[in-house]
Amino acid sequence: MMPLRKATVLIGSAALILTASTAGAGASAASHVTLTMWAVNATNFAYPHEVLIKQFEKKYPNITVRLDTFPDATFPTKLEAASLSGTFPDIMEGKTVWAVPYMASGALEQVPSSVATASQLKKEYFPGPLAAQSFRGHFYGIPANFSTEAAPVIPYNKAIFARHHVSPPWKTWSDFVHALQAVTKRNSHGQITRAGLEISPGPFNYEVFAMFLMDYGGTFLNKAGTKFAFDSPAGVKALNLMNTLENVDHIDAPTVGHGLASDIGRGYEAASMGGPWLMHLVKLSHPSVYPDLAYATMPLPPGSTVKAAPFLTFDGWGWYVFRSSKHLAAAEDLLRFLSQPSNEALWAENAGEIPARISVADSAGYLKADPFAKSWLPVLKQGVALRYVGTESKFQDILTNMITTVILHKASVTQALATAQSQENQMLSADLKLLKQGQ
Repeated sequence: MMPLRKATVLIGSAALILTASTAGAGASAASHVTLTMWAVNATNFAYPHEVLIKQFEKKYPNITVRLDTFPDATFPTKLEAASLSGTFPDIMEGKTVWAVPYMASGALEQVPSSVATASQLKKEYFPGPLAAQSFRGHFYGIPANFSTEAAPVIPYNKAIFARHHVSPPWKTWSDFVHALQAVTKRNSHGQITRAGLEISPGPFNYEVFAMFLMDYGGTFLNKAGTKFAFDSPAGVKALNLMNTLENVDHIDAPTVGHGLASDIGRGYEAASMGGPWLMHLVKLSHPSVYPDLAYATMPLPPGSTVKAAPFLTFDGWGWYVFRSSKHLAAAEDLLRFLSQPSNEALWAENAGEIPARISVADSAGYLKADPFAKSWLPVLKQGVALRYVGTESKFQDILTNMITTVILHKASVTQALATAQSQENQMLSADLKLLKQGQ
């Protein structure tokens, strides 16, 4: 899952202080306190943040919430600086991959039983996003959403596919590829100007690789989570498949589009990768295209060893309380409030995300507010958590470079896999040492 962070207008660090004068009873009914909450300044998060904080302050009039927002790209650095200076916020809404080092160091508080017990969390949330909140058998955060970036359910422009008489469902992989070829558009020079499905460049091409890797029975990490393990027979098949789609089936070209999540709205691709958040983005940025979009299920590739396609739940979001908070009771009140089913639904509906709580994702109210989410319900339990991969940006860059070098004929599949895995393991080893030192 992903918010509109790939294509938002970043407004820099902003502080929003919301107060409420309406009287009401609160669990933390002591003297007036101010909580600091950190979050990303993505445009699709702004409205739910404002509404939820106002509602919280109405319920707890003795608590003021100061919301500080930062760009996605600089958030990890902000956390590192706070760790060195001892100036963590009281609570944050952040990516699970950012939170792991602070689970290990003890900076984050375990989810208190007054908010939710471990058994309640396991019963009420999808396994994938919940697993990302655990460390050494304890839960340190409440999952806010189900990360949906590259999965077997893909958004497509139904008008384009209908014009070419290749609308889903596609029974076989060859049917699927034929449909993508039919909707791929070329100019008078034979150059692709609209991809059937964007493979590279693309913001999620490494997650497409991960999905194909798992289709063939492979895994990103070893069981201990200490080494990458994608340089395998399954990895060879997955990367070969991506290369085939690009250079043999010709359903995409590296020169098409800008690698943005909104390329389907811009007309650079007929089908894409992304969850309901992508539809939300297109609705805001390209409203004339939005009515033509729908979701379809992608068939399993040839030679797949699974019956149902697994996919990564990576880059999901969660709510976390820092132990250094001088107002822990109030921070826990806010955590409890944000994770109430009605509030999770409000956040998800307005952010364009799928809730991590099972009952909310399957509720009539949520599905009415976000009908595109219904297409995802059959596959959500196939999500596989990828909890800690070292430095997120380096992890993504290495894999994206691996895919790109193969597609551009700069390296063979086996060379690219070996090089990427070596680089990833060097990075992960160094980061795990730092993680251990912080415990």
